[in-house]
This record gives sequence, C-alpha cells and structure tokens, in this order.
Amino acid sequence: MLDQITIQNLALLEDVSLSPSAALNVISGETGGGKSLLVQALKLLRGEKGRPGLVRFGASAATVDGVFLLTQGERSQKVRDLYEEVMGVPLEADRLVVSRILDSNGRSKARIDGRPITLKNLQAFGALLIEIHGQGANRTLVRSETQTEFLDTFGGLRESRHEFRSQLHSLRDLHRRWLEARDKEREKRERVEFLRYCLSEIEAFAPGEFEYEELKEEANLLQHQDRLRSSLTRGWERLYEGQELEGGSQPSLLEEVEAIITETEALSEIDTKLEGAVRILREASVLLEEGARELRDGLSRLSLDRERIPWVSERLAGFERLLDRFGPGMEELFQARNRMKEELLDLEDPKKGMEALGEELKKQERLVKNIGESLTKARKLAAKKLSGLLLAELKDLEMERARVEVRVVDHEGGTLLEQASDLGLSSVEVFLAPNPGEPLSPLAETASGGEVARVMLALKKILADADRVPVLVFDEVDSEIGGRLGLQLGAKLAWVARNHQVFCVTHLPQIAAFAEMHVLIRKLVSEDSRGERTTAHVLTLEEPDRVLELASMQVGKRALDEASLEEARRLLHLARTWS
Repeated sequence: MLDQITIQNLALLEDVSLSPSAALNVISGETGGGKSLLVQALKLLRGEKGRPGLVRFGASAATVDGVFLLTQGERSQKVRDLYEEVMGVPLEADRLVVSRILDSNGRSKARIDGRPITLKNLQAFGALLIEIHGQGANRTLVRSETQTEFLDTFGGLRESRHEFRSQLHSLRDLHRRWLEARDKEREKRERVEFLRYCLSEIEAFAPGEFEYEELKEEANLLQHQDRLRSSLTRGWERLYEGQELEGGSQPSLLEEVEAIITETEALSEIDTKLEGAVRILREASVLLEEGARELRDGLSRLSLDRERIPWVSERLAGFERLLDRFGPGMEELFQARNRMKEELLDLEDPKKGMEALGEELKKQERLVKNIGESLTKARKLAAKKLSGLLLAELKDLEMERARVEVRVVDHEGGTLLEQASDLGLSSVEVFLAPNPGEPLSPLAETASGGEVARVMLALKKILADADRVPVLVFDEVDSEIGGRLGLQLGAKLAWVARNHQVFCVTHLPQIAAFAEMHVLIRKLVSEDSRGERTTAHVLTLEEPDRVLELASMQVGKRALDEASLEEARRLLHLARTWS
C-alpha cells in the first residue's frame, strides 16, 4: 500500500503530505480545485511523463515522494525481485521510497530509495504498484483488447497469453528468416556454382606448395643451360686439367698451387716464418678443390631435357593466371582456396538452408497452434463463468433485466500467422442487451456511457481477487453514472477496497459516504510581496467536516440547511450499514 505521499510545487500543490487509508480514500472538491493534481502525482510515481507546466510558477522543480509498504504476498515479491534486478542488491526493508523530480524545463529524474533509475525501470515498478483508471477508462472497455485482458485476468490465463505471445514472436522471426532464405536461394545457388567452379579450377591445376618457385628456377636453368655448361666446364678444366698450348701443356691451377706449396715447405726449413704461408696455401688448395667439386655438381645438374621447356612455360602461365585471380602470392592462393571451401561447406550445410528453416517453422507453427487452441479452450470455460457473475453484479446496479454474455471469438481464415495476434488465436467480445426484447449486441454498439461504466465497475469488483495490483485509482469513475446509482457504486468501491487500497475522485456524496478517509482539496488565495497566489490545500476530514462536505456536494454551499446536513448524516449511516 501507499503509506505516505509528499508533494512539493506541483502546480497548485505547494507543500502537501498525506498518509492515506489502506482501504477506500475519496477525494472531493470544487471543479478546478486541484483534485486531478493528486492523481497526477500518482501518475508521476507510476512513471508517466510529466510536462513543464506542472511545475508551480516561480519554483525550479516539482517533487513527488511516495512511501510504499510491502507485505509477503506475490505482488510484493515481484517488487522485491525487480528491485534486486534493477538496483543490484536485495531490498532489506519492507518499504520502498519512490521519488520523481520534474524541473521547469520538462526534464525528469526518478529515484528508488534515493538512487537514480531510468524512467523505463520506474514504469516497471509502477506497473506492479499502481493502476489508474482515468475518465476515459470506461471507453477503453469497448475495445476487444481490454475485454480480453479482463477475461484472462479473471481466468488466470495471463501467463498462458504471455507464453503464446513469446512463441508467436519466435514464429514470426522464423517466418521472416525463411522468407529471406527463400528470396536469397537463387543468389545462394549462383554463389555455390561460382565457388565450385573456382575450386575445381584450382584443384584441377593441383598446385604444389613449393612448385611455383621450383618451376621458375627450372625455367631459368633451361633458358641459360648452354652458357652455364660452357663456363662451368672451362672453370673445372682450368682447376683440374690445365690448358694445351703451342709449346706444350700448361698445368692446372691445383697443380701449380701444389708445386708452390712443395717449394715453400722446403724454404720453410731455412726460414721457419714461412710455415704460416705453407699453412695458408694448403687451406687455399682445399678450398679450390671444394670449388671444383661445386662446379662439377653444377655441370651434373645441367642434364636437362629441352623438351620440358614448353611444359614448364605452360605450367608457369597457369600459375600466373591463378595468382592474378586469387593471389598475389602462393600463400594468398592457398588461403583463398581454404576460405572458399569453408564458405561452400557453410552454404551447403543442410541445417542452415531453407529446407531446414522450413522444418523448424512447421515445428514452431504446431507449438503456437497448440498453445493458442489451449488458451481459447480455457477462455471459453472462463467466459461462461464470468458471464454469470457479471449478470449478478449488473442486477445490483439497477440493470435487473439486462442480459450479458462474454463470448470468445475464434480467428478464422488465412494462415496461422494471419489468424494470430498477440492476444492469441481468439479474442473476447462482451455482448449486452440492456433492455428486454433487445438482441445481444457488442458492448461498443449498444451500451450508453453509463451502462459501460457499470459494466466496468462490475468487472473490477469481480476481478478484485484476481487482479492483485495493490493501489487502484479511479478518477471520476462516476462521470457517466449519476447520483441515482451512487450508493450501489460506492458499495462496489468499498468492496474492492477490501483487497486493494483505493483512491477515488468523485463528485457524488453517495460514493464519498463509503470512504474510510475523505480528503478535501480546497483552493485558497493569499497575498504576499509578489502579489496574489493560489494554493490548493489538502484536508483530511473528520466526522463533522465530512457531514458538511457531503451536504455541500449534494446541494451546494449556498443551499446548506439542516435538512441537507441530516441527509448527509443519513448517507453516512447507510454506507456504514451497507458495507
């Protein structure tokens, strides 16, 4: 329940603090006196948007603080769970302080227990704590969506409807993905064909990991093998065989070096310092022999088949074509091949294709259909019971001979997705025949404003146990009913207040008589250095003042007399007896 509400600088409400009753709180006052501002304060606590004009002239900001007491019930537990989710810590106490600050520029701040929260989170708390039925609430009853909500609340079917809605959204998402897959199927097939063609080209060529570099080396050798053979042969022969000259043969370089080594060794016996020269010459001889062997090995590699030249050239040209498309180098070529293989596997994965999505879609359609049909069946059972209870309540509201029927209408025609809405595969329509001899017709077509208001009130009374929102606000619920039904309406509100904390803004003394707490909003004009200022004062009425206010509500202040005061006392007595 709302234990205390404090309001500062909200239009005419300069500084107000109210500790309401846990049952029925009635708010009365002259038209334009500020009654709606108290409802506006509750709307701000619930998370509704404010506007700059709500801030009192001359003030920098308007503030509303509400202290809510929690119990151990299901709704209070939901508040605790939400608190831990939003605030990150468990709620330790059994009270919650909700604050709203609205500055003169229209900027808004929200706090829970002094810590800032987003407006979205405040709205989540507000939906658990407060429900407000404004002056247009009765008109919303003629909408099928509202009637469906009432029936589902009565039948305990809201969780089933939420489950249907969740699964329907999954079905819609699957259907969207299936349509996208279908639209892209041709594009996908073209991509698969392209990838297969590219991979077949690479695989048919079958490039080796080091083949390209080896072929370039072989082509270079084939192109210059004559020059290589001539030069290598001359070098090898000069090192090993020497040269033939006109006057005889010239020894090879290795033979000349060996002769120098022998001669130097002999000289080293005379000059020992020549031993170093001998050692260096022997090392040079060894190196020359190794060089000669390398030249010989080079010659042995020149045993190349000239007929390979066309094949090598063609093979290199093939590499160049592949590298132009998938290169620029061999590493990039092999990376491109691997990427195309992976993409092809992904595109050809049966789990990701249109057919797989189609199977998943059928499975989800069956699930949605089963949930929707079960929900419709449960609604029809609940509708029959609700129709009987509604009829009994309307008799108490002077619609003794009216007939009422809550009908569940199946959605027909088209596909499942075309039939389904977030409400299910069916919707609810309240049919009413207000007078004998008239046929049952939809509430929107036949009922007057007063009749709709009575149906709304009857529903709220029936749902008092099922609808566990702790704080209910009725803003001029009597606007289309009138005084003749005031006592019945007041009795219904008092009954609802057994399970809820109820706030009711009313002009009818017959309703106000049932209040456990009667709050009067009165405008007063004062004068200060800035001139005249109007302020709305919130007064909690005790018994004598209640009698005076009830009489004023009935005949007006100017017509007050002992008879009207006596009538007010009689109303209070009737209300206490009735409830």
